[in-house]
Amino acid sequence: MSLKYKIYKERFLLVDVLNDTITASKLYEFHKSYRNDPNIFEVYKVLTNLIGADFKMTFDEMMDYVEELKREQLPPNFKWAILTETPNSTMFSILVKEDPHFKNKVEVFSTLKASLDYLNVEFKENEFDDDDYVTMS
Repeated sequence: MSLKYKIYKERFLLVDVLNDTITASKLYEFHKSYRNDPNIFEVYKVLTNLIGADFKMTFDEMMDYVEELKREQLPPNFKWAILTETPNSTMFSILVKEDPHFKNKVEVFSTLKASLDYLNVEFKENEFDDDDYVTMS
């Protein structure tokens, strides 16, 4: 499993990339690591790349994780674009999007271009491969 993130301070953007098998315990651990990053407070745009992620989580585990996410205050201008392609990652994304806490703040996409248009941010696909991401394996 590969989980990585990077904060692009000048764009107020957090990019996280989840690959391979994603379990609930690893997802919680990953979330905690970037929430403790001192630069997270400058972020109000999030791009989550779930292309290649295989969620091995039950529906209840997904719902519990959404509840965990809801504990955080969101800036008024917060936007989260989730890039996805598989049924399980799409289901997870829709659970987040449809929760009232995230109303009008989360959208689910199948293309990077649509994600970036929603966030109104410049980002090149090769930036997913930047070598200075914080990585968990």
